[in-house]
Amino acid sequence: MRLLPKSLLTRLAIAITVLFFATVAVVTYLTYTRAQEALSALNASQVDVVEQARQIALTAGLAGLASALVLLVIILGLTRMALSPVSELIEGSKRVAEGNYDQDIPAHSSSELGTLVETFNTMQAGLRQSRLAQENYVRTLELRVTERTSALENRVAQLKAASEVSKAAANLRDLDSLLFQVTRLISKHFGFYHIGVFMLDQTGEYAVLRAANSDGGQRMLARNHRLKVGEVGIVGFVAGHKEPRIALDVGQDATYFDNPDLPNTCSEVALPLLVGGQLLGVLDVQSTERGAFKDEDIEVLQVLADQVAIAIESARLYAENQNVLEGIRRAYGELSRQDWEQRLQAKPNLGYQCNIRDVVVPAPESWPVEMVQAVNSGQIVHMDNRVLAVPIKIRDHVAGVIKLQKPENAGNWLDEEMNMVRTITDQLSVALESARLYSETQERAEREHLQSEIVAKIRQSTSIDVILQTAIEELAQALHISQGMIQLRGINGGHSNEGL
Repeated sequence: MRLLPKSLLTRLAIAITVLFFATVAVVTYLTYTRAQEALSALNASQVDVVEQARQIALTAGLAGLASALVLLVIILGLTRMALSPVSELIEGSKRVAEGNYDQDIPAHSSSELGTLVETFNTMQAGLRQSRLAQENYVRTLELRVTERTSALENRVAQLKAASEVSKAAANLRDLDSLLFQVTRLISKHFGFYHIGVFMLDQTGEYAVLRAANSDGGQRMLARNHRLKVGEVGIVGFVAGHKEPRIALDVGQDATYFDNPDLPNTCSEVALPLLVGGQLLGVLDVQSTERGAFKDEDIEVLQVLADQVAIAIESARLYAENQNVLEGIRRAYGELSRQDWEQRLQAKPNLGYQCNIRDVVVPAPESWPVEMVQAVNSGQIVHMDNRVLAVPIKIRDHVAGVIKLQKPENAGNWLDEEMNMVRTITDQLSVALESARLYSETQERAEREHLQSEIVAKIRQSTSIDVILQTAIEELAQALHISQGMIQLRGINGGHSNEGL
């Protein structure tokens, strides 16, 4: 350990040594000076005695000087020994200030300085323990932050997946397509190897598999896989109790149905598909890992199941509405057909023809064979590549035919010409139906007006006889009948008769 030259004790030792040497030098110089003066005053006989005394004084000075040097060495050694623990303590303080707590300072004595060194070592040990505790806390905190970050990222991914599934479900109206997309998207985003959607049959006795994403699920669909409600498997339990069922280890769950098509299943969760308390089906999710379902997974899957249930109910209601609308459309089409038949019966040969000179005349009563074929088949008929017969369809029934014939050497019908004919024919159908509806509206308005006039005339009189006469007369005129009769029944079986 090196000496510390700037230490206070070192400086004090050096000052004492220098003072000692200065004193010895001064004393030696004064002794020598006085000896010279005394020698010069003595006679020759005394010179030898004085010379001997001077030699003795010189020897004594040299001996004092040597003693001083030895004393200096001893003082410096003692100072070095005394200051060595202090130097080590200062070096240790520097290490602690730099954050190094691993090296203790050895205690050389049991003095106050040794006690200080021991106290310093104890403090350093405490700091070392505190640093280790702080490092452990920081590592623990970093691990927790990493876990929370991972959990948050997983939750965000799950919510994003749930949003995508909900969006896809909201845009689909066909139930089979909806269920297939649900199973595919859940498996894709959540990583579970089998997703199945069960729907209750009409009797509510069985839960029937309607969609699945796995290969085993496809085999189950092919054989119309179903489970008894309330009796078979986790799905049957959920369908019977309308509450979720979780099996983190299917081997330990008594209700688990060991399906040979899904041999790798280790954990399973089934969630009810409920809308307004009504059970529509069950969402079945299976994993190849034990304990694969965490609380946050189940929460997201339950939210997803609720959204799927709403989408299924919407698709079902949409299908019902479409069936109702189709029924209304067919009924209206039937009414339209009947009305057209009545109108065409009143005018059986309603039609016109045009020749190359743009002369329009009524169509003949007999129909060409190509027009008959178009009416019977409901399809466009070509004849000799020049004659074209296109059916006029009004609400799915053929109301007429357009016949077009090209002149000789004009070539076959082109695609552009065919498209034009189809477009015009479609627009013609719309225009004819609109005209029929307008005519029907006008006729209805006329009938209502006529009815109002008849009722007004009937109400003009307070006489029963006049009212009866007016009623039968107005009805006969309005309906163009050849004979009409109106009678009131008498209380005693008699009759009051009025005739026209």
